[in-house]
Amino acid sequence: MAFTLGSLLDQEELGLRLVTGEPSSRERLIAGAHAIEIENPVRWLEPHWVMLTTGVRLRHNGAAQRSLVSELDEGGITALGFAVEIVFKSVPRPIVEEAERRGFPVFVIPYETPHRAIISFVSRSLLSSDFYLLHRSLSMQSYLMDALAAEHPEDELVRRLGSLLGSTVLVYSADGQLEASRGEAPAAAIWAAVAEREPALQEFAVGRWFVVSVPIVVRGVIRQWLALATRRASVSEQLARPVIRAAERLLELVAVTRETAAAEERAVRSELLRRALAGRTAAGDGELADRITAFGFEPGQSCAIAVIAPVGGDGADAVAARPRLEALLAGSRLPYLLADSDAQLVLLHGGRAPLDQWLRRLTREGFRLVAAVGRPISTLGDASESLRDAQLALGTLGRDAEPGRVLRFEEFDLATWLLSDLGAERLQVKVDELLAPVRESNMLYDTLLAYLDEDLDLGRTARALHLHPNSLRYRLGQLERRLGHPLRSAATIANLHLATLAERAARRGDGGTASGSSPRSAPPPRGTAAPRGE
Repeated sequence: MAFTLGSLLDQEELGLRLVTGEPSSRERLIAGAHAIEIENPVRWLEPHWVMLTTGVRLRHNGAAQRSLVSELDEGGITALGFAVEIVFKSVPRPIVEEAERRGFPVFVIPYETPHRAIISFVSRSLLSSDFYLLHRSLSMQSYLMDALAAEHPEDELVRRLGSLLGSTVLVYSADGQLEASRGEAPAAAIWAAVAEREPALQEFAVGRWFVVSVPIVVRGVIRQWLALATRRASVSEQLARPVIRAAERLLELVAVTRETAAAEERAVRSELLRRALAGRTAAGDGELADRITAFGFEPGQSCAIAVIAPVGGDGADAVAARPRLEALLAGSRLPYLLADSDAQLVLLHGGRAPLDQWLRRLTREGFRLVAAVGRPISTLGDASESLRDAQLALGTLGRDAEPGRVLRFEEFDLATWLLSDLGAERLQVKVDELLAPVRESNMLYDTLLAYLDEDLDLGRTARALHLHPNSLRYRLGQLERRLGHPLRSAATIANLHLATLAERAARRGDGGTASGSSPRSAPPPRGTAAPRGE
């Protein structure tokens, strides 16, 4: 409790009596008391001190008496105590008049009360006040620390802090989103004022609101902002500052704990998904199945693998988008496991995740991503097959797919569905038999891939290969001679489409058996082939 002029005047054994000053004068703080009888007393006093005098140097000098009051008032002195029946029978009239004009407190010290008694009482009271402040501050900080045991520690901490300080409490994210609050205040206007100031403890006004703000820093990065707002600065600064600092450190602890827990959960989800894709559940890995149920999956629940990849091979897009995708997944309450591999995100999700909606949102935020979803599965042992489907579908989307595009297993064309169901390895003998004559020439192999990619359009194929149309016709003629079949035949084109689809899938590694499947990067640019012998 702060020690004030009212506390001093209320001490009856001292017999002090206020003769000038406003009613609010009783609320003036006292930081000490000192008896002075010399000129320019403010040189020997600190603000909020009380000066005691007998007026010995002020006899027959009205100007000096008025000057004393003005000097004390302008020097931030709390009050003047004037002893009577020693030099003056009462407080001199010039002192009373000047004090009344300024609203400055002057109190009478009776003859029976020595200055030392007043000074001693002030000193004891200040020591008691310091002890009270220390005890109260520790009690308030302990009360805040108990919030960490709550189910939602941040919300509970905000509630308790607002209750202790009688103010509105606002917690903002680093970019100004309001994450928690208690009480009423202009949150948007306060954030605008916070954002334009240096990241340190700040005190300022927003309209009629008095605001204190402080950044919550974790590992050198600002994670949140804490702001307290009140219409009156009624809380003792001696109490408010340590409590605000305690709240700041507790919010840092909550943020660190949350980030650590999130990192651990992310690592566990990634590891469980990698184990599921490795096919170990086929051998009856009950422990893995049990651990996955902890993330919301139910036995026999329909699930699917989705692969999310960047358009044009910019792997940074997919990796950078992971936190945003995790936030969307958490908001959907769907069970999921997520891992990244080769600049792609691999997702096992239960239920039908609104990937189309999520990718459109991420596209608006600047991420250029496409996704492919494999066949639905009901056991973890089939996860690698769903992954193979998704990777095969991702390859068919191509590098020029529109951001936000999602291709699902149900949308596969017949050739893609057959390849997904059989696997590229089972087709490899027939693929080699058909394509072997073409593989002998890199030039002809490139031409075949481009011709199929451009839907047999001579003009687009020529432009893609930077050829004259007549040069392209010559190459296509060479292809027909090597293949022994005309390219105008539907059967020939169907066979070549399926064979090159299997060839590309095998090169990416997404068309193999379930036991050999793993997340891979996007296919090479269309119209190109791996180097082969001429």
